[in-house]
Amino acid sequence: MEPGPADSPPAVIVPDNLTALGLVRSLAAHGVPCTVCAWNALGPARYSRHARAVACPPPHAGRQFIDALLAIGRSFAAPPVLFVTDESSAIQWLKQQLVRLLVARAHEELARHFTLTIPSPTDLAAVLSKPSLYELSAAAGVSAPESWTLQGDRVPPGVPYPIVVKPQQRVIWTGAYTLRSFRDDFGCKALLARDAREARAIATRARALGYELLLQRLVPGEVTDLRTAGVFAGRNGTRALFTARKLAQVPHDFGDGSIVEGVPMPELEPLVWRLIERAGFRGLADIEFKLDTVDGRLKLLDFNPRPWLWIELATRCGVNLAHLRYCDAIGRQVTAVPVQTADAVTWCSGRRLARTLWEQGWGRRAAALRAALRAWRGAHMAGTFARTDPLWRMWLHPRFWHDVVRTGIKRSRAGFRPREVA
Repeated sequence: MEPGPADSPPAVIVPDNLTALGLVRSLAAHGVPCTVCAWNALGPARYSRHARAVACPPPHAGRQFIDALLAIGRSFAAPPVLFVTDESSAIQWLKQQLVRLLVARAHEELARHFTLTIPSPTDLAAVLSKPSLYELSAAAGVSAPESWTLQGDRVPPGVPYPIVVKPQQRVIWTGAYTLRSFRDDFGCKALLARDAREARAIATRARALGYELLLQRLVPGEVTDLRTAGVFAGRNGTRALFTARKLAQVPHDFGDGSIVEGVPMPELEPLVWRLIERAGFRGLADIEFKLDTVDGRLKLLDFNPRPWLWIELATRCGVNLAHLRYCDAIGRQVTAVPVQTADAVTWCSGRRLARTLWEQGWGRRAAALRAALRAWRGAHMAGTFARTDPLWRMWLHPRFWHDVVRTGIKRSRAGFRPREVA
């Protein structure tokens, strides 16, 4: 770890998860002190030797969560830099509401006590809603799967089945500083409808919960055809790009990467920068594409304007996106823009691989699971374990194991487990 400048403000990271751990290690490499907000013992970042943990209520606590976050900000002599790592957090909800100008007061409160890395409402307006994102991609000349907006539970005729059903926004506002998440309600980020009856059934349930839905043509291909671009776009024109491909994900058909290979993919670069420039976006983002194995084109799937699970892989590949965003937030000039190393580097989350085996079972998709295990054995770095930061306090903490068992029991009792698709 290199020492940071004496005037380096600390970073506050919320919530504690695998993304937070990647941020902590990436920022610590440049001597940035980190504080992690945690509400249970499961988050790994709180156990890092590079971070200190502070107690904080979960986002669903609403105003209590916001007040606790403000108190943390006030505890520092100078405003710390705030990083948000999860779309289900209240801050992600605040991003959405800022676009609608409903909670500007709460945002102003945060801005008085933190230096925010949350993109501006203008930047977010074009990417948070799926319909607006795909309109943006069309204007930028970036291919996306054909999509249909659902009006209530009426399914338009002529759509091709099976069809992907996804929310227009994954996290929605329900009032009084509260939110709900499509992933929490449905157990996944998208659903597969085999026919119009199934599509109507999903739409009826989602509408009752307050979600607006989008139908999208299924992009043919495997998990290994999924490509991701980690992007930093700074206020002064500084920008950096990191590219990777998924080797496995949880759930297998549609989910978060459990094994990811960082490798330069120059074919993504023109698509990414056309999209960023068209949106006028500034900040950190993870942009996901899928290679259509029928027509050979890369199709835009998602745009996440926040840090992501394998952001530490970008640092390992020579592109420390977290530190670039930190410097941009505090107005520190970056002397040289990093370039991704030519060598492929593989990142693996042992927790998520174990979840794959637990949820899918060895009998289902056995070939895919065997391929994932081979990739895991060949991984260069783990999502949690690192020789220089082994998190030994986590393995010895009784509350950690208590929460692991409790969470496992809760998931095993979950009754609704829909089909998911890429």
